[in-house]
Amino acid sequence: ISRRNEIERQIGGLVFPWGKVLIYPILKFARGRVNHRRDDSNIIASLKASEDGLVQAGIINDDNTRVVTWAKPCYISNQGEYSVDLTIVREE
Repeated sequence: ISRRNEIERQIGGLVFPWGKVLIYPILKFARGRVNHRRDDSNIIASLKASEDGLVQAGIINDDNTRVVTWAKPCYISNQGEYSVDLTIVREE
């Protein structure tokens, strides 16, 4: 998007960019691995590319700490593959 900061996009009834967001990471692990000790700050750091993608897609204007807040990761036992789901909530 050219001049991303000045353009509003509408997708599915939602108007972007959003001013502030809260991101809830949900990490799904193979059965029996949920109770292992985890370093939440390393997990959040590994998701930095998702912040960059939100900026690139025009969902948010910047990915600094005034715009993006990360919730504590939630760990779920999953019988299938490992995966990460992100729920992004507008905070305005």
